[in-house]
Amino acid sequence: MAHAFPDHPFLNGNYGPVRMEAEAPDLEIIGDMPTNLNGMLYRNGPNPAYAPRKDYHWFLGDGMIHGFEFNDGKVNYRNKWVRTEKFKVERQHGEALLSTDFNDLGERDQRAGNTGLNAANTSIIYHGDKLLALEEVNPPVELDPDTLETIGPWHFGGKYSGPMTAHPRVDPKTGEMVFFAYFGGFPGEPKVGLHWVNSAGALTRSEIIDVPYCAMIHDFLITENYIVLPIFPATIDMNRISKGGAFVAWDPSHHTHVAVIPREGNINGNIRWFEADPCYVYHPLNAYETGDGKIICDMMQYPDAALFDENGGNTNALEATESRLTRWTLDLNANTGDFAQTQLSDFSGDFPRIDDRVTGLNNDHGFFATKSLKDQEGGPFDTILHRDFITGTDHKWVAPAGQFVAEPVFVPDDADAAEGDGYLLSPVFLKDENRTDLVVLRARDVAAGPIARAKLPTRVPYGFHGNWRQF
Repeated sequence: MAHAFPDHPFLNGNYGPVRMEAEAPDLEIIGDMPTNLNGMLYRNGPNPAYAPRKDYHWFLGDGMIHGFEFNDGKVNYRNKWVRTEKFKVERQHGEALLSTDFNDLGERDQRAGNTGLNAANTSIIYHGDKLLALEEVNPPVELDPDTLETIGPWHFGGKYSGPMTAHPRVDPKTGEMVFFAYFGGFPGEPKVGLHWVNSAGALTRSEIIDVPYCAMIHDFLITENYIVLPIFPATIDMNRISKGGAFVAWDPSHHTHVAVIPREGNINGNIRWFEADPCYVYHPLNAYETGDGKIICDMMQYPDAALFDENGGNTNALEATESRLTRWTLDLNANTGDFAQTQLSDFSGDFPRIDDRVTGLNNDHGFFATKSLKDQEGGPFDTILHRDFITGTDHKWVAPAGQFVAEPVFVPDDADAAEGDGYLLSPVFLKDENRTDLVVLRARDVAAGPIARAKLPTRVPYGFHGNWRQF
């Protein structure tokens, strides 16, 4: 029997779940919706189907996909829960059976049997003609790209059945997708798997590397020739877990380690390691090579792991710690394991995005979700910011009071458009109306505000990541 949701920071307001699947064709449009936007915006995020058994962590809610279909100035909307094994067994019994508490992940109702805790709630990518819902400690889940119906776990044609990061990187020149898995061996073993997938979606190579310690590694980077894999001290310690401790806990006794790994050829003996003081990065912006042996990495850097304290507790507040846009310079020719870190701007935010056609290349533009109105409650971000790396200036659109933005996804005007010539798409929660608009801005003129809004009759709860599929 379904139970009422408790009073909890990540189950209230626009963090709270929507309890139904819906379709809304021909959304009302305010402004002029660009007719050259023809494709599908997919977004993924936690939307728990049932009240938690005990405590709840935002990262563990059931994944729901939100699809916005653009066609000649019209926008249609639908949402669907991802039918993971967890979702299906809980739907069968009408209540939560598995834990959503990082401090007690093993707790479960016996009716769940050995069902895995795959929420499939973090990101989504369309690659090799497959739409995959992603979270970082389980295999991806394949969905129908038009209806959003769940097809089932995707194992790359039987070649790989392990976990996949929520943030694979796609080479814009070759279409090759690279991903990692931080449980490269047994759970808690300090090994990371690296995997290569060609443009058709076929797994072509897998490697395992040793890392200094097991940690929650959320994201990474590629350049034309290298993989850049950072290891931060959000530790996963099986000894701690076996004694009843947290699954993930911040441990500043460890340093930050950064591996630079060749994308081609032999990896063994050719990994270059760098080291720095403890910090955390959920989401890098981009990385590229300078041509003189240096790799530039632009990171949204936190002093610690937001949402996880040293005891593994949930701080329940994204505002508890702030990130800054910080440039790392990794010098492959230097006889040192240190690297320079330079703060580039004063804004605090997250969910950085670029024009994906320059992934791994020198980018001139970056886009971020940030907060400008510090005293208002209702959401973590209220501003879309454009960083012009050529001039070093920031330009922003601050949403009206009571409206809160999400990750801005970039869509180019067309395949041949210059970098940054295109649109930013972001859901915007309207607190007073308790619903969401999908907002469209010109990417290089965000200060002018939205050129169009598609009005939804429902909410899109705060989620994590989205991506665009061009028709």
